[in-house]
Amino acid sequence: MVGRSQLQHALPITFGYRVASWTAPLLRHLDRLAELRPRVAMVQLGGAVGSLAAMAPHGPEIRRELARRLGLAAPSISWHATRDRFVEVVAWAAQVAASLGKIGLDIVVGSQTELAELSEPSAPGRGVSSTMPQKRNPIGSHSSSGPHG
Repeated sequence: MVGRSQLQHALPITFGYRVASWTAPLLRHLDRLAELRPRVAMVQLGGAVGSLAAMAPHGPEIRRELARRLGLAAPSISWHATRDRFVEVVAWAAQVAASLGKIGLDIVVGSQTELAELSEPSAPGRGVSSTMPQKRNPIGSHSSSGPHG
């Protein structure tokens, strides 16, 4: 099939290469998820200001036990006022969404009538046009809320 650079014809590629280019980032995202889990899967128990004062002198032990029972890690210090863990998870989710969006856009572009390199499987009532019976829309890969809606 045609390889593209900036949506313009470039060198030929195989469909397998295209799929591999979609899969590689998803595999990296799985690695990232495993790497971030120890940093973000933390219990939060610290009291009103994070000092465990209301549970003194057993606060740290109580937090460790709660973490153990929940299958989470116990932080070295309360983190209820810091958001770096949340940001890390959201950034990971944004990367996954961007990778999935790339796959969808590639399928939509490849499904254009002028290209007809790719298509989604057909099913009764799926992707049909209400006014143009010959038309098949790639609805699985395309969202009407996207830039090409």
